[in-house]
Amino acid sequence: MAQYSDLLLSEETLKAVERMGFTELTEIQEKAIPVMLEGREIIAKAPTGTGKTCAFGVPIMEKIDPSALADARALHADCGRIARACAFSSAGAGRGCIRRAADRQADQRLKARRADRRCNAGPNA
Repeated sequence: MAQYSDLLLSEETLKAVERMGFTELTEIQEKAIPVMLEGREIIAKAPTGTGKTCAFGVPIMEKIDPSALADARALHADCGRIARACAFSSAGAGRGCIRRAADRQADQRLKARRADRRCNAGPNA
């Protein structure tokens, strides 16, 4: 199996993936990262837990010019807002994943409020 160190990644990225405990590439990472580092676009499908986030995130981080970043936190927040906006405004699997997660959180809050009302309503409710 290929290693992250086999890829042409910056020292910063190699240190970051090492800190996360990653050394070996998963199948999706091995196939996607080199293609994306070449600047080509891909569409990939892989099961949950196979490393898709790193497969797409590592090449993106390699392309970002750190000197152009005024505030990394602001960039992170902006990227999250953009991803959520795109997911909610377009059809596709991403929309479903984010919406399901949001729906699950909303359902959990609603269930908690209902349970709280039942507990506080007293015996005659």
